[in-house]
Amino acid sequence: MDKDQLRDTYLRSGGKQCPFCGTELMTDDVTESPRYMRGYKDADRVLASVRCPTCHARWEEIFTLNNIDILYTPSPMEMLAAGVDGGGGSAQMIIDKE
Repeated sequence: MDKDQLRDTYLRSGGKQCPFCGTELMTDDVTESPRYMRGYKDADRVLASVRCPTCHARWEEIFTLNNIDILYTPSPMEMLAAGVDGGGGSAQMIIDKE
């Protein structure tokens, strides 16, 4: 198989099988912590080295940011306390006095 076929095989397995021998991989087969790519045009990628425990093939998984999930949105008061304008202009607090 050429590199494109190996990549496609690995991606179709969801990164769960070695693209060379088909062995099911476990998370501890990642041989080092993910790291940011340095010196590349696309520095928004993270690499994780992987090694097959059966055939000893090695490759790097390339992760790119493609989405986020907002877990918490700070209140306007929290934004003011942090000295941040909220990204959408100046934050204002309106106090209604009666």
